[in-house]
Amino acid sequence: PPDPGMAMPPRIPFSELLELAPVKSTTRHTVYTAQWRGRLVAVKAPALTLPLARFDQTSKALLKECSVLASLKHPNIVEALGYVLLSVGSYGSMCLIVMEYLEGGTLDDRMRG
Repeated sequence: PPDPGMAMPPRIPFSELLELAPVKSTTRHTVYTAQWRGRLVAVKAPALTLPLARFDQTSKALLKECSVLASLKHPNIVEALGYVLLSVGSYGSMCLIVMEYLEGGTLDDRMRG
C-alpha cells in the first residue's frame, strides 16, 4: 500500500478496467489502453516478463510515480486518474497506474522523433 504521506489519486478496482489492449512494452513496463467509466485511459503496469520477485519492487516504484503524477497539475503533464493494487501472493503486490490517454504515442517516442 502507499505510504500515508503520499498524495495519491483514488484506488480503482481492477474489475472497472474494461477492454485492456497492449500498446507498448519495454523490459520493465507495459502500457495498455482500457475503458474506465466510459472513457479511454492508459494503464501502466509492470512487464509480465519480469520475474515475480521483482513485481513488488517495480510496484513500489510505480506507486511513487503515481504519487508524483498526482501532485503535479500542468497541461503538459499526463494526469494520474487512479491506481490499482493486485495481490501477487507471497511476492507482494502489483501496481497499475491509470492515466488519461493522450494520442500521439509515448513521450519516449516523441523525443526519439
